[in-house]
Amino acid sequence: MPRPNEHPYLTGNYAPVPDETSITDLAVDGEIPLALHGRYLQIGPNPIGNPARPYVWSEADAMVHAITIRPGHTPSYRNRWVITAHASTLLGTEPVPGEVAGATDMANAILLVAGDRILALSEHAAYELGPDLETRRRVLVSRDLWQVAGGPDRPASRYVYALGRTGDLPFAGTEIFEHRLATGATEQRNPGALRHPGGFVFVGDPARRNHDDGGWHVGLVHVENTALAELVVLDANEPHSPALATVHITRRVPYGPYCTWAPAPSTPRER
Repeated sequence: MPRPNEHPYLTGNYAPVPDETSITDLAVDGEIPLALHGRYLQIGPNPIGNPARPYVWSEADAMVHAITIRPGHTPSYRNRWVITAHASTLLGTEPVPGEVAGATDMANAILLVAGDRILALSEHAAYELGPDLETRRRVLVSRDLWQVAGGPDRPASRYVYALGRTGDLPFAGTEIFEHRLATGATEQRNPGALRHPGGFVFVGDPARRNHDDGGWHVGLVHVENTALAELVVLDANEPHSPALATVHITRRVPYGPYCTWAPAPSTPRER
């Protein structure tokens, strides 16, 4: 629990990370399915330096995290700030082109993926990111696009996913739930002691297109005793089976409000 006078979204695994990094050759337990080829992406607030008080989580600088999975290669991780006008000033980088059109310039709430383009959005602002998460430009996006749930990258799914919550803090929990819309059944996974799931996405398996549960659940887990993150791959058809694969990320990844899966065309070549 946060100590007195500490903002709950600036402590624990809500606390921001202080830098950008790229990590290759991540260790894996188990075996990643060969058809799982792409990137897990997460966006969320990550203030640069000391945030202004009172701190408003939804108005903070944005950071995108990516874990890349490619057959025949070890997984890799990278994180990058979205270079808004505020971020470019604090980081000392060149501002990106494009007009500021909304009441706020922050874009830390949602990701949409189309080909090698990634859009980081909030209600009032949007930025185009490249395949290496570099911020390319500020874009004007209609309110209609903001309301598109899941974006063009998300496959059709017959599931609703939710996280068990701890106290009043969103996006972190102790259990993972899967609710099957077709049957009304709800199944539960326990990630284990001192392990707290973040966002999970459903990724369809091309070989099981005709099955309601033909695919995988892919998501981040925060390991409390090491303060590190894991990317966990679960078989959606086996809700009570152990993870197929666990990717060990050698740093902490804060909880974020939105995650998605970018299929292989959006995956950059490792340098």
